[in-house]
Amino acid sequence: MNEPSGKTKAIWIVAVALTHWVGAMAYLTWKMLSRRGKWLYRTEKDISFRVAPFDRTARLLSGPVTVIALLGGLWWWVLGILFSPRRYVVSPEGITIRAPVSSHLISASEIKSVKTSGYAKPGVGLTWLAGYFGYAGLFALPDGGTAKVYATRWDRMVRVETAAGDPYLLSPAEPEAFVEAVNRMVLAKPELRGG
Repeated sequence: MNEPSGKTKAIWIVAVALTHWVGAMAYLTWKMLSRRGKWLYRTEKDISFRVAPFDRTARLLSGPVTVIALLGGLWWWVLGILFSPRRYVVSPEGITIRAPVSSHLISASEIKSVKTSGYAKPGVGLTWLAGYFGYAGLFALPDGGTAKVYATRWDRMVRVETAAGDPYLLSPAEPEAFVEAVNRMVLAKPELRGG
């Protein structure tokens, strides 16, 4: 796997810092709300009454476990944006799958064939993203096999067979043009064209 670029490292640093900042703000808000009788806008003429304690539902929705779960969900959502496939680049070196902060190269020496495969029945996501802004990672397929999926939808897929084992399932906007470009630029063998 390639060393992450400076831009990728910077994005990770900002994301971690933002996560810490949001956590700190949630903690401070929780502490402020849990103080009893020490409010900022109080004068000598006011008669102050505390609010009733939280009931069970309010405690559940306002508690630290809920806040942590929401922040974890937000973090997973951000990861989905950052690592979901956004572009495929075909070059003589192979097929590069690009995401906002990473890329993955399917080397020309690995590619055996490429063809359109129509609808691929989705299986279970074993790793990475399983629907947030796309699909990325290893997926179990209903036929018992597995595939490396870098896609945004399951219909009009392109199947890239590799010498190393698991095929890749990709979802370019123009599958036929993508297959033609791979055959012309990477494989240079017209007899391998799928369809």
